[in-house]
Amino acid sequence: MDASKSQFPVYDAAGAKAIDAQAIALLGGSGESLMRSAAAAAARVVRGRFAGAQRVVVATGSGNNGGDGYEVARLLQASGRSVRIVGVSARPASGDAATMLAGALAAGVALSERPDGLIADDLDDADLIVDALLG
Repeated sequence: MDASKSQFPVYDAAGAKAIDAQAIALLGGSGESLMRSAAAAAARVVRGRFAGAQRVVVATGSGNNGGDGYEVARLLQASGRSVRIVGVSARPASGDAATMLAGALAAGVALSERPDGLIADDLDDADLIVDALLG
């Protein structure tokens, strides 16, 4: 296999938004339901492949990937793990991502805001780090 060629395409923000819009149009539902589905799949992977991970940090940005991460955090907290969200954006979450953040906070997930991006200290005691920063 030639390592210089990617097996999977890489999309910029506009391309990822177009894919989301296409999925919503084809499958029905909303951006929120798409986030919930993506987060449920990610949480299943964590519970299956990383069953021993009890202290989880979810690093998030303010966009839709952050929204996915907020919902992953809520689901993992509900499954008995100790979860903390570390937000690295100076912009507040908006739209569907803000809805997911509100749900995570209502479920008792802790939030540390690090708009400077300096999160190393937040990761020290984590068994697992979930990257929900970029698409």
